Amino acid sequence: MPVSVIGVRRAEAGADAGGGSRKTTEQVQKNIKVLTGLPQSQLIPVMNYMASSLGRRCNYCHVNNNGQWDYASDEKPEKSTAREMIKLVLDVNKNTFKGNVEVGCYTCHRGRNQPQSIPALPLLALSPGPGNQGGQGRPAGQGTPGAAGQASPTPTPAMPSADDIFNKYITAIGGQAAIDKLASRTAKGTLVQANGNSLQFELLQSAPDKFYLMVTTPQGLSNEASTVRSVGRRLPAASARSPAENWPTSKPETVCSSS
Repeated sequence: MPVSVIGVRRAEAGADAGGGSRKTTEQVQKNIKVLTGLPQSQLIPVMNYMASSLGRRCNYCHVNNNGQWDYASDEKPEKSTAREMIKLVLDVNKNTFKGNVEVGCYTCHRGRNQPQSIPALPLLALSPGPGNQGGQGRPAGQGTPGAAGQASPTPTPAMPSADDIFNKYITAIGGQAAIDKLASRTAKGTLVQANGNSLQFELLQSAPDKFYLMVTTPQGLSNEASTVRSVGRRLPAASARSPAENWPTSKPETVCSSS
């Protein structure tokens, strides 16, 4: 979940669809100062979002001593900077965009630690308008010497809508009637982490709202069960607080069976 939406998600942190409670980050983790109210289940996606936005790994802000993570430590100044940047994003969305989510880390950073503050120079010359080959506001033949007009870019072809793509996919697999007959599905494959490691997984899904995910990690078996009303996750003791770089990010390779 992008950090830019934390502000609008906080109100949902205390309740799920069934009216029950979900733990927030400060109830599970130590030394949480800015992400208070964020559901614990969203913490890893938020960390992944920030790491990807800056093109950095977890150890840029967090302390790792000989393979042991100390997430609560404030030793690195980068962590304090990150907190200030989160406050900035939340404040801009709240006070400038009336609470709408318009900006986030990636808005400025674009995969860089330091945002690029100026465009590449010199600027490209604008194309002269129709009937005015000499330049903007000048009669034909009196354009600025040496200022060659830029060719108009080729128009980008219209892309299919999301509905069109989904409809074609549904048609390709037999139509909605075929989908409605599915009662369960099993998927097995490999998840590739941001650091290049590969993990084996197995996903069991049962209609209408249940799934069970098992991922084999170097620390042991990680499993998660979920319904629409609740989510429960059990991690190996050694990886209960795994950094964002140790969580899988890719899609399943194969779907083995469905019924």
